Amino acid sequence: MKSVTRVAIVTGGGRGIGAAVAVVLARRGIKVAVTARTSRELLKTVDAVSAVGGTAIALAADLCVPSEVERVVVECASRLGPADVLINNAGVAESSPLDPTDDALWDRHLLTNLTAAFWFCRAVAPKMAARGWGRIVNVASVVADKGVPYTAAYSASKAGLVGLSRALAAELGARGVTVNSVSPGWVETIMAAQAVERIGARTGKGAESVRADLMAQGGQQRFLTPEEVAGLVGYLVSDEAAGVNGQDWVMNGGAVGS
Repeated sequence: MKSVTRVAIVTGGGRGIGAAVAVVLARRGIKVAVTARTSRELLKTVDAVSAVGGTAIALAADLCVPSEVERVVVECASRLGPADVLINNAGVAESSPLDPTDDALWDRHLLTNLTAAFWFCRAVAPKMAARGWGRIVNVASVVADKGVPYTAAYSASKAGLVGLSRALAAELGARGVTVNSVSPGWVETIMAAQAVERIGARTGKGAESVRADLMAQGGQQRFLTPEEVAGLVGYLVSDEAAGVNGQDWVMNGGAVGS
């Protein structure tokens, strides 16, 4: 039986979780289109994929513009084939108390973390369903389930992403398309490092003290690695995970309570 070559779009694919996911998918024989704003970072991911014998292309785009999302989908189909796998990983994370949280900050989080993912799902999921096979994984956060102060915009966007995943899973599951979300706690990424810096500036604590406080929130008292998150994503896009649908996979070392 001839093996099927799958094609994936990975948003936020220039670094961190997205870059790690691209490599994991490539090791599974999946061709990958990585997209984000910065070409330089995307090209590093392409090189990392090539290093493991995979195929990847870099598609720089502003994912907050619907026409740019459509361009990524069309160019991926033209150069690699139509997307069978979609990983919505692109996101922003800023913290702010409620009172100074202005409309611009709120809109930025909803647009980047939730609406862009919706646009990608709308562009590729019906075509996956028509072909009878597809995998969508939306990278959310533990704050979708756990109340954390100063994260109103971020938490709302990630909770919306989990809700979007569950609704689409119910709609598409009978047509061969699974939709799941992955909700990590703190992960060793540039975004996490920036958060540590902001918390330190607000509290007057040093970076190591802030990290210790944050690690105490996780059951294993540590930050996850991007590769750990990518490993779970790799399973969820596999044929073996065909019966896994509509689930939010929390990764926080066992600490989940609100």
